[in-house]
Amino acid sequence: MIKLEYYEKEKKLLAYNQDKINNSLDSYEFIGEIVLKDLTENIIELDGPIARPRYGLFLYQMACMLMSQKNCYLCLPRDTDIRDAALKPFVKIWENLGNNIKSIEIPEEYNDEYYDFTNKEEYPFFFEALNIKETEAFKNSITICKQRSESLVPKDVLEKWDDYFRNAYENDSNKFINEDNPMRKPIKIDEFLSFKLKEKKQNKKRFRM
Repeated sequence: MIKLEYYEKEKKLLAYNQDKINNSLDSYEFIGEIVLKDLTENIIELDGPIARPRYGLFLYQMACMLMSQKNCYLCLPRDTDIRDAALKPFVKIWENLGNNIKSIEIPEEYNDEYYDFTNKEEYPFFFEALNIKETEAFKNSITICKQRSESLVPKDVLEKWDDYFRNAYENDSNKFINEDNPMRKPIKIDEFLSFKLKEKKQNKKRFRM
């Protein structure tokens, strides 16, 4: 069963899968987590995402649904410190604007570092913030906690997962997660998603930071 937890004090969204019958430590399967940071009253900055291979887009969609629930919007880091693998899920969501996805422009005072190497015409997604209308599966799975100590995940498991972002950042790879915390079977995520991806042939320029 997929579960989502948001810790208000730490401003962190965690997604994981947990066997309904087996309560052993091995039954907790990490999907991903995102640390969030306030930019304005209604725009929240993405900071430190990490996900199991093939689940990055799912994690970003859940974060955008959390934003919708809070009447906020999610944007990319304003210091431009984001790697290609962390950028792609945001771009895919932006490419599907209109499928229960809304966007707003980010105030100009927060765009200076992006203007140093790009512009709104070439890469507009750097200058917009997004949210996605919540699905019923999201609403039924999200738990809002005042702080992480209220998590339903055992402390030992959370502490183990804490190392995942650092390891992925240092090695520029998230493949180790499948080895360290293997899944018993693929997770069904379709009911959580607000839209089905449509591949766009245009705007395929590859961006390099």
